[in-house]
Amino acid sequence: MQPNNRRIKRQRVVKMGKIIFGVSDITVDCLICDETPAGILVETETPVSVPEEVKIKLTNGGTFLAMRRWVLGNKIGFEFIGARINDTTTSDSMNAIYDVLQRQGITQALVSLRRSRFFDNDELRQIAEEAETATIRLERLLLNK
Repeated sequence: MQPNNRRIKRQRVVKMGKIIFGVSDITVDCLICDETPAGILVETETPVSVPEEVKIKLTNGGTFLAMRRWVLGNKIGFEFIGARINDTTTSDSMNAIYDVLQRQGITQALVSLRRSRFFDNDELRQIAEEAETATIRLERLLLNK
């Protein structure tokens, strides 16, 4: 058994995604097996030859530019490079939730964010949870509870 020399511990997940590459945006479905803020491990149905630089689209989430770091059969390790790229669908959904926030308030916006699984964005999830906690504390304080 080889020692784990990773700088960041990977979190095991089961998510669907797509590897996108080439001029015509060739798409390969994949299963995301584990992740860190710096990269992911994906598994494809069969071994696939992918270029060094690709886009990874997370189901219910954004798209990331990624660099292939290794391949072993149908498993591929990618490192994220650059910032998250939100596709049109994700941006439209996020704008709709922003409208809910403006019109109906934080509680309804949080319901919508949960339904979207926070767009698989850990920073968004953390900030939303902090906002929810602050709202509850404010309500309790205002009601003297």
